Amino acid sequence: MGCAMIWGFESSTEVGVAADSSADVATDGGSSCLAECAPAAPTDWQGPFAIFESSGAAPLPACPSGYSAIAYEGFATPTAAPATCACECDDPAGVACSAPTMSFFFDSSCTNGCGTANQPIGTSCTSLNAQNCNGSSRYEVAPSVASGGTCMPIVTRDIPKATWNDSVRLCAAPTELDGVGCNANQVCAPAVAAPYEARRCVMKMGIGACPAAYPTPHVYYTSSNDDRDCSTCTCGTRAGGSCAASVTVYKDFSCGSTGTTLAASTCTSANSSGYFAKAAAGVFAGGSCTPDGGAPTGAFTPTAPTTVCCTP
Repeated sequence: MGCAMIWGFESSTEVGVAADSSADVATDGGSSCLAECAPAAPTDWQGPFAIFESSGAAPLPACPSGYSAIAYEGFATPTAAPATCACECDDPAGVACSAPTMSFFFDSSCTNGCGTANQPIGTSCTSLNAQNCNGSSRYEVAPSVASGGTCMPIVTRDIPKATWNDSVRLCAAPTELDGVGCNANQVCAPAVAAPYEARRCVMKMGIGACPAAYPTPHVYYTSSNDDRDCSTCTCGTRAGGSCAASVTVYKDFSCGSTGTTLAASTCTSANSSGYFAKAAAGVFAGGSCTPDGGAPTGAFTPTAPTTVCCTP
């Protein structure tokens, strides 16, 4: 948000100026001030100005007669709510499912092993090794095991619009004021017409204490730094989920006949089912990742302050 600079005035943030109720009308001999004598702006200050302050969205009125040059426009009292953030994780992707395995056993409870243990069963026909099982054996399928996988973070953010609740306009006389007809440290200033306020003000860049003749302080701004945002959203390691991979056994070496599909971890007679097998590709389901982050960060900070000090 910028401000107009007139006569080299710097920006501030308050509006309005009216005739100083304490100003004097000079009547001493010689030259006289036909307007009002007001305190002169101290060293390093600018003014005096007419001031108008506005709240909300009300427009600032044009400068009044006698103070036709806009010297400064600024703002105060910002409203800038923190960002609204949410961090979630998509379903796991890229999970690998291992080939299921089969092992042979002598006994009906599948506790005494024989043959080759943990034979991996691929998606092509696999000959099962039941050597040393003496022609009477049982087997059991170990399920496919999931490994790896990651989750993509899902971030939603909403940064509310920042607004200024108050604005100000300072207006200057079109020519430099002098002290003709006034006491020392005074200038002959035009009267201030409504709707501008019945007081005059001076201004200075930065934040500082007010001079004695203009004791009422205001601070206004012409710009801001807005770095409101959300912190980075990340997803932790996948947890849970499982792979479904069925195994079917056959009695022919090409696995072309009607087979028997085995349930995982079930002890099954090999003699009645066959010694050839193949598995369907594992399909992963379930699982999740824990999200982290997505918290509001930053702030709206007014910058480029100007101190505006006014008569009571």
